[in-house]
Amino acid sequence: MSTTRWVQREVGWHTTTLGDAGVDPGISSCSCSDEQLMVILLVFAYCVESLSVLGAASKMLGTRHIMKLACLPTNKTQLWTGLVSLQRMFHVPPGDSSVGDVDLSPSDIEYYRQNGFIKVPQLLGKGQLERWRSTVDSAVEERGDQRFPQGDDYSAVQDDAYTKVFDQRVNLWKSHTDAAKLLSSAKQIIGRMACYLEGVNGVRVWHDQALYKPPFSNPTTWHAAARQYPFTSSHALSIWIALDDTTTINGCMYLLPGSHHLMQAITERNNRGKNVPVNNDMDIIFREYPELLQSQVEPIPLEMKAGDCTFYNGSLITAAGPNMTAKYCRAMTIQIGDTMDDDAQYPLLYTMHDC
Repeated sequence: MSTTRWVQREVGWHTTTLGDAGVDPGISSCSCSDEQLMVILLVFAYCVESLSVLGAASKMLGTRHIMKLACLPTNKTQLWTGLVSLQRMFHVPPGDSSVGDVDLSPSDIEYYRQNGFIKVPQLLGKGQLERWRSTVDSAVEERGDQRFPQGDDYSAVQDDAYTKVFDQRVNLWKSHTDAAKLLSSAKQIIGRMACYLEGVNGVRVWHDQALYKPPFSNPTTWHAAARQYPFTSSHALSIWIALDDTTTINGCMYLLPGSHHLMQAITERNNRGKNVPVNNDMDIIFREYPELLQSQVEPIPLEMKAGDCTFYNGSLITAAGPNMTAKYCRAMTIQIGDTMDDDAQYPLLYTMHDC
């Protein structure tokens, strides 16, 4: 019997226990690698206190995964939530990637670290682009006017400015199965690139968000994305994927190259930087951080073709122009970091052990 079928059988034996615990029994039908299935089973066995399943899984996996059990929380409700997240993020078979594979050169990495961003032309091929468009459109439509999925607490996020800038729908992977599959099938490549660019061993998803800029919408004020994050890390970054061509006419991004170095230095000096709100004042961040004006860094526009992708450090100062056209300008973004430790809320995107 294959490992996959054995795991499905073992989990299937406990569907009653799963249902009683409020967990989706669909875990048994997920598609993932044998090793990923075995890790899921290890956690599952721990939850239902099945020594026979735990022993068999331990023997097949080896000691390196058994050590993970020592770090598991004693609250089994939290573990069940983590299992559901694992199911969603491991749903796509390995090798079925929704993005093109890209090899970063040493000069690419050096450019990113010096300037705080790098554009990757045509990360999405034609077929992949259409898949991203249709999936994200569907997830956005399904969400309706609800910005966040049910249960997510973003009470600290300011709403007024955002509504006049873009239609923002956060954590689509949590509420839309195909969106979860889309991100899961891209995680090996974009996660690896993020690790190489930032020089870290692993990254987690803070959230994804669709940003749809309506016709004749307002500009996005200058800001540092990481100032809005609930964690502090100099290696936090955003991945911005263009679903439509973005130009200076329909609201492309603007960047202050290298400004992440200054912002990180300020953060280290003050222990944590100020959370400057994204509102209607284009100059608010320069009033709060006069060092940015003193640096005299010239902004640059970042026009992108549909299918292009930009990685940029969370401390980089960015903005976006107004949409001066009668059409939507669509983008999908993923915000990630290296310091979070919550499988349910912040699923692991990539670790260098995956190489």
